[in-house]
Amino acid sequence: HKLNTALKLSKASNIDNVGFTNSNSGNAQAADSINNNGISYVSGFPNLSGNASDGALYSQAYSSQWQHQIYGDYRVGGIWVRGKNSNTWQSWKKVALVNSTTFTNVLGVAFTHGLDTKNLVVQVYDTNDNLFFPSDINVTDTEVNIDFAKPRSGRVVVTG
Repeated sequence: HKLNTALKLSKASNIDNVGFTNSNSGNAQAADSINNNGISYVSGFPNLSGNASDGALYSQAYSSQWQHQIYGDYRVGGIWVRGKNSNTWQSWKKVALVNSTTFTNVLGVAFTHGLDTKNLVVQVYDTNDNLFFPSDINVTDTEVNIDFAKPRSGRVVVTG
């Protein structure tokens, strides 16, 4: 007999006797009605990012009363989380994304942050990890530009 080492599953709806939701764009799920663990495509979803009403949903259920979900936007890579507490869904909360860069002995920094928004918190630290205020900070949807009165070294941390 030949042993077939390749295992092909066409549907995983139960893993270790625990219900599992697994769907793609051909079988969209409603986030509020999922009551088990799963990886799902969701559509008709609240437009959290301002880009689209569909995305990826990761769910983990302790029970139908207590759950946790993570939503991901395909287009911008943003992540939102929420929980179900005593059968009541809590509001979606955006997970802050962080990017940073270092600089050495410069009068300015031009940093492409990659966070797709200008609504950011920009913090500038010297080489001793002390927060300081530069001469000027200008933020766009793609870049942070920082000017210093004298050459400085340190790092920039951008959160949005």
